Amino acid sequence: MPARSLKKLPGDSLGRLLFRLIHWSSNHPRAILLSYIIITIPMILALRNLTIDVGIADYSPQDNPNVVASERFISQLGNSSNLEVIYFQLDSGKAQKQGIDNITDELSVRAMFALFTHIQGRVPQVKDDVGLPRVVKTMNYLLHNNDLQYYDIPEGSQDFATCWALARIGSTPQINLALGGNLDYQGAMMPLLIDAEPLSEDARRIGLEIERAILSYEPEERYDLFMSKYLINNGLNSGLARFEIWIQRDSWLAIPAFIFILICLFLAFRSVKLVMIAILSLFIGFIWTLGILPLIGVTITTSSLLAIPIVLGVGIDYSIHVINEYLEEKGKGANDKEAFRRLGGRAGVAICMAAIGTIVGLSAISLSNSRALIFIAITGAIAMALIPLIALTFVPALITLTGGINARAFAPSRAMEKASVAIGKNPVYTIVALVAVSAVLIPNIINVEYYAEITTGNLPKGDPAREAYIHLSERRVGGADEMIILEGDIADPATLNYILTIERNLVNASDLVESMGNINSITWILGSYNSLRKGSAGSLESLGALVSGKGMRALLPETREEVNALIDEMREDEIWRYLIDLVLTPDKNMTVIQAFVKVENDYDSLRYVWDRLWECIDAAEDRKPEGVNVYVQGISTGYYLFLTYSGFWLEVLFLVTIASSAIIMFLTTRKLKAILAVIIPEILATLWWLGILPYFDLRISLTMILPIVFITSIGADYTCHLTWNILKTGSVKYAFSSTGKAVMFSALTSFGAFLFFGFSHIDEFVATPMVATSIALAIMFATTLLVVPVIFSSELSQDSDGRE
Repeated sequence: MPARSLKKLPGDSLGRLLFRLIHWSSNHPRAILLSYIIITIPMILALRNLTIDVGIADYSPQDNPNVVASERFISQLGNSSNLEVIYFQLDSGKAQKQGIDNITDELSVRAMFALFTHIQGRVPQVKDDVGLPRVVKTMNYLLHNNDLQYYDIPEGSQDFATCWALARIGSTPQINLALGGNLDYQGAMMPLLIDAEPLSEDARRIGLEIERAILSYEPEERYDLFMSKYLINNGLNSGLARFEIWIQRDSWLAIPAFIFILICLFLAFRSVKLVMIAILSLFIGFIWTLGILPLIGVTITTSSLLAIPIVLGVGIDYSIHVINEYLEEKGKGANDKEAFRRLGGRAGVAICMAAIGTIVGLSAISLSNSRALIFIAITGAIAMALIPLIALTFVPALITLTGGINARAFAPSRAMEKASVAIGKNPVYTIVALVAVSAVLIPNIINVEYYAEITTGNLPKGDPAREAYIHLSERRVGGADEMIILEGDIADPATLNYILTIERNLVNASDLVESMGNINSITWILGSYNSLRKGSAGSLESLGALVSGKGMRALLPETREEVNALIDEMREDEIWRYLIDLVLTPDKNMTVIQAFVKVENDYDSLRYVWDRLWECIDAAEDRKPEGVNVYVQGISTGYYLFLTYSGFWLEVLFLVTIASSAIIMFLTTRKLKAILAVIIPEILATLWWLGILPYFDLRISLTMILPIVFITSIGADYTCHLTWNILKTGSVKYAFSSTGKAVMFSALTSFGAFLFFGFSHIDEFVATPMVATSIALAIMFATTLLVVPVIFSSELSQDSDGRE
């Protein structure tokens, strides 16, 4: 069967260059194979140097002054915020047997301390608790003239009662923070201070060792007071460790996904050899992309892990197009040289057009100031650059090295051909259908929600740590730990009074902070220490401050000298040192107001918290000393900054990719129809995808960047291949029956593979983006199939039957 005569287009010059590359590779297969082996071995070795970094600040804009100040503040504090948190919830049945109904009861506090002692005996890196037991221990220490041997729970009930009474006078914020805002006194938190580099491998291991110590604990009957299902540690270190464990447990999903890919590839090629070549090229693309990251100093984060599905999806897509077109030309009786020549001029050009457009879009978001977005851009661009090279050199070389494929009949896709004819010959009905679907889905975009709870997103439903955290969040008044960071002369009494004003404003904003007891800051710590260090006399002074309604913060030193002396004295005290180091940098130039604020897990609530915090700060402007700067950064506000910032750059990614694809198509075809055939399906696919998310209860999160990248990469690949081949062959039907077959199998393979990963236990950060990507691929295939034949409907009316 003779080869179809190809039309001349401006992009043919690129096709000739690609043919030379493909032809040289096929003529020197051993050199290509040896080169790939030489490069792949060090890439495999480089995988050992991959590092994991999950700093939440990476997701925020690095030039944002709030982010910069937060990182500067935390870096000066050292390991003081390296905490694992245990949550205690009274079991009403067990507690009633012991005659208690309040978690601050002596027996309950002793039960918490018994668990702490058990943990510390098994995990020596646990240095202290920062909960209710510590409050009592500190009071006992103060009552005995700062004698370290008394830094312990007192033995007698009377001594315990004295310590607790003193704590009620001077440590209300610490008590309330330990209670976690549980005003019914049925639950409390006990943070554990661990000695390890935050987020390091050792810290993650320690987090799991604490968990094992808790699980091995068998309390005395009188101390068996708490609900065991919530008795587990939470923390950034242990959370990351559990995330890694669940990822490993879910790794089995790769098996059915891989089997599905093999089946689809075999159905497409009917050759075990070609299937293995496609899989091997996919494997090399995966190794090269990840292996190059440590060589250029890029760490593995939630964002850079997105390179893996990009390699999977694009690698399959490009391999299918190269092998499909090779089989097509061989089926016409062409020799390998002629098959590769046409491969370069058709599939090769389309692959490069799609890849260049995506690389340009990803390069645009690399101009952002978010490390996470930059990592996405780098890893995605690396993948999009390497995979076309592998597809156009390694695949032809292996085909030649393994003996090629003898001429045989190529089985075109009659289904794709018939679909293009039915759609293209009824453009009015198709346009009406497109408008109708758009009218339903596009208005629904306003119902798209953001996923704003990043803590639980790393763990699956049913995980004890996740359930404990959710239970705690539901019960406590303050839902997020927010930081107002102040930089300047902190020892200046005017600065301390300015901080007090902000704190009063926070409490007056009753919809934001419940009470002063939900605020931890240097004003409370200095006031409390200034009083409590005086022993009994200080207790009377504290009681007087409370009776007057002024609270412990009224007992602040009045001069700079007194403030400095008090801070220095605290830092010399082994017990109080931790509290002051938690809120004040060593050089006394930065401090923080920590507040439990009321927040719901949606984008509007995050924005509301951000706005209200700044309202409270701005209302104190007249008390602000010269040279003092204020910043806001916390769990909710930090995520709000990321969502707002990344949303803008996702729009940049989409628009730049669309624009670059249009420009590339214009330069290679000079056809307006070709430009429309590329950009209209991508625009519709993006809008439809956003509109369909609410129907599946899928919410936008940081990992939802992945579907957008796929719409602009694989989506462009579908349209570029079909449009370029329609213009080259002059036949819509032929392009859909041949190239359309590759598009169909590419869509089916990627859709199914990602759908399997939708069964991951980790909903928001794994399953959700994978399912959303599958939906995006299905929509992109549908819009391509509906739009391209309509745009070329006039050519279809003059088309032959699509056969040679």
